[in-house]
Amino acid sequence: MVAYRKYKNTVTYLDGEKFDSAWEATCWSSLKLMERAGSITDLRRQVRMPLRADNGSVVCFLVPDFAYRDDKGRQVYADAKGYADPVWTLKAKWFHAQEGQPVVLMRREKRAARLTFQDVRP
Repeated sequence: MVAYRKYKNTVTYLDGEKFDSAWEATCWSSLKLMERAGSITDLRRQVRMPLRADNGSVVCFLVPDFAYRDDKGRQVYADAKGYADPVWTLKAKWFHAQEGQPVVLMRREKRAARLTFQDVRP
């Protein structure tokens, strides 16, 4: 039986790693090239970030697809998505309010396979 995929994405394998979508694999390839070129460092995948209530208890997690340091040494969290669904938008805004930094949404432009970066802020 074939599993139903909510967003019609295709599981993709690249360099022996499993990606939830072809777009996520494409973004990973682009980020790996940027890392080799020295534009970014410390590239990682699927980093669990706890989202906490006011009393400090963990309510849920934001798991961005990618985490890396940019050329200025700033920590960046990025997610490869076709669009930002309401649950993801809420978690991204919560993370921004909690940590003081936005989550970057990596989207594909409709007319071209070009990468765009968009900060998600409250």
